[in-house]
Amino acid sequence: MNPPVFVASGLGSSGLTTGPYIGYLLANFFNIGSWPKKDYQKPLSTYIQERTTL
Repeated sequence: MNPPVFVASGLGSSGLTTGPYIGYLLANFFNIGSWPKKDYQKPLSTYIQERTTL
């Protein structure tokens, strides 16, 4: 079985404001298992796509 992969995004120009909140959400998940995924989780394909041409 493959271990789960966690991806945190949203740390571009708004990273100073969203970064701490993303850290808070991840800390809650790792410490108590709480994750409001319906509000914050997007498919990984939103960020990573297979490249078919060079």
